[in-house]
Amino acid sequence: MKHPLITAAVSLLMTGISLAETLGDVLQRTCTSHRLPGMAAIAFRRDEVLEQACTGVRCMGKPEAITLDDRFHLGSITKSMTSSLAALLVEEKQLSWDDTIEKLLGKTCPDIHPGYRHVTLRQLCEHRGGLPGHASDDLWKQLWQRSRQHDAATNRRWYVTELLQRPPAQQPGTFLYSNNGYMTAGLMLEVVTKETWDQLIQRRLFDKLGMKQSGLGPAATPDSPMSQPWPHQDGKPIAPGLPADNPAALGPAGTVHASIADIARYGQWHLRAGHGAAEPKLTPASFTLLHESRHFINRQGGYALGWYQVPRPWAAGNAIMHNGTNTMNFAVIWLAPGADLGIAVVCNEGQRDAQKATDHIASWLVNKYTARR
Repeated sequence: MKHPLITAAVSLLMTGISLAETLGDVLQRTCTSHRLPGMAAIAFRRDEVLEQACTGVRCMGKPEAITLDDRFHLGSITKSMTSSLAALLVEEKQLSWDDTIEKLLGKTCPDIHPGYRHVTLRQLCEHRGGLPGHASDDLWKQLWQRSRQHDAATNRRWYVTELLQRPPAQQPGTFLYSNNGYMTAGLMLEVVTKETWDQLIQRRLFDKLGMKQSGLGPAATPDSPMSQPWPHQDGKPIAPGLPADNPAALGPAGTVHASIADIARYGQWHLRAGHGAAEPKLTPASFTLLHESRHFINRQGGYALGWYQVPRPWAAGNAIMHNGTNTMNFAVIWLAPGADLGIAVVCNEGQRDAQKATDHIASWLVNKYTARR
């Protein structure tokens, strides 16, 4: 997973685009001009979908077209889901944001380095836990090898145990974007609930939100290879199987896939921010904690819990966003609670101009649905 980049693309300063066009028209032209296989996008409010469309093919060189039911890999947008799971468990008093690695993982992970013992769950979800941004080459290679032999939860426990025996990459409390921190947070949730993170996200989020077209890992499978989009790297399709995603153990940091409608269902839950009767129930105070960074800097924003909080004039206040890539797919989501607007754009290519193209579509949708307000 790459560090999510907060670009200036969603800024209301677009030229050369007519808002009289349909989303489908803009998607098709953008996909073609950037030589991308396929894209999908959606705009929504708390209680309605405003517009959605898709374009392109599931696999370069193959005829199967992208559909609105197709599932796209979300990469690091998954982090906001892991933080949301943690918030649900905190409200149920199964754990606390201030619980430490030593308290929750002391019996699971032997020989925790002293530098990690007092790191909290909240710090991990803020990328301030001292964990390295990327695994060392030796650990990453071993994790890939183990992926053919063990399940995701077993490998996650092994991997985090190995990480925590090594010195912190930097002083805990300092920001460093880290997939490893979210894998550690995921293990903490597993130890407390005695369920795997994979089970938790399915039962507590996907099922409750009606996300019936969501799952983990590559969307396409070897048993039904052309039924879903294939990932691509610089135009080269990656066949279904282990190479089509990061190791499954990385799950809490970024292995969710979902249809564009399911992404909107998840986004609407956050836009409502605890108001209404929608399941799963989470208080407005918890959503505030998830959305508002305690390290916010005016004009720059800051990382909250699984979300970047960023100032945007069009958002009628601050927006929250995240994007994600496993280097073979790209996705971005923007939520503006003050403007009651959500936007998500996905692409089954992780290189070329995938980020530029998804930001372009997001900007077009922002222009369209905020110009009327």
